[in-house]
Amino acid sequence: MTELMDLGADEKPSRRKRKSKKGGPIIALIVLALVIVCASIGLLLYNQKSDKAAGQSKKTPKTASAKTETAEETQPPAQPASILTGLPVTEEQRNTRPIALMIENTKVTQPQYGTAKAAVIYEAPAEGGITRLMGVFEDYSGLERFGNVRSCRPYFVQMAAEYNAVYVHFGQSIQGQEELDKGYVDELNGLSGIGGTVFYRTQDRKAPHNAYTSTNGLLAGMQAKNFATTYKADEHTHFQFASADQPSVPAGDDCAAVQLYFYDNKPYFVYDAASGQYNRFEFGSPQIDAAANNAQLTATNIILQFTPSSYYDNEHYRMKVDLIGSGSGKFLTRGKIIDITWKKDSETGITHYYDGNGSEIVLNPGRTWISIVEQNAEAKNTYYKTIDEFNNR
Repeated sequence: MTELMDLGADEKPSRRKRKSKKGGPIIALIVLALVIVCASIGLLLYNQKSDKAAGQSKKTPKTASAKTETAEETQPPAQPASILTGLPVTEEQRNTRPIALMIENTKVTQPQYGTAKAAVIYEAPAEGGITRLMGVFEDYSGLERFGNVRSCRPYFVQMAAEYNAVYVHFGQSIQGQEELDKGYVDELNGLSGIGGTVFYRTQDRKAPHNAYTSTNGLLAGMQAKNFATTYKADEHTHFQFASADQPSVPAGDDCAAVQLYFYDNKPYFVYDAASGQYNRFEFGSPQIDAAANNAQLTATNIILQFTPSSYYDNEHYRMKVDLIGSGSGKFLTRGKIIDITWKKDSETGITHYYDGNGSEIVLNPGRTWISIVEQNAEAKNTYYKTIDEFNNR
């Protein structure tokens, strides 16, 4: 019995061992299968995550590009610039047809009115040693007293034609009338039937120094004559301008002041480095505009144009100034001065100015003052490198 019991006891472990040996491979297979399944799921999840990340990565540049394009599209358009000054203006002002106004420049007419609004100012000898001014204005708004206004000379007609400007004057010389009769400029003349509409005389000065016009008078005159008051500015570009943040500084000599040879008004310019402007003086005082709170006239650019001159045979005191052709001159800006040349092909052609390399000069934004200097008198101009040199002259 004992033996039977012992034998039975011994047999149980033996059976368990066999069962263990039989179940081990199955469990291993199940575990292996689970591992494979888990690995597959993990790999699948990893690939999905990678694909998603890759998709986001691909979309990011498109999103950034879209934002960039949107930002560019929403940027406000650049403000238009004047073709006469290079300064920012409204689109309406840019396309306003300019006027060219003849202005007397004698001692008795000081101060003048409205001159500070000029985009370009010409100064040229007339007769008897005096000079006459012609302002080119794209903005002549808000002026009740403008001038005074004096008579035409033929070379000023040719200057006005360069800008397709309405030429405004009060009378003319014989030669001036001959030039006007060629019909290549629109004109408002104080001695014509339109005179009373455009001009008036003041009581504070004696004739002929008291003829003036106004904004309303000019507009009424142009309307009565059916003159265009607007134009397409891009079809009448005249100068090249540097940008305000990258000024044009010619590689020339220093020039802090220049004294011009005109012996009646004895004009000169003094450079102010702080403003980048040349202050204008004549008759021993600052030249001012009474319509602008007595502000002194300034210029950003100065062009001295040396031209041939003579006198008409039948009127020995009337000057003949030859603007058609070519010649030399000087250009001043930013306290520097260089030699230039100029060329004008016809009565209505634009005068082009070139540096020593044959490239058109680049102006700085602002007013340009062009002084017509008789070729035989150019050596009488005096240039000063420093303010001290000028003050000690």
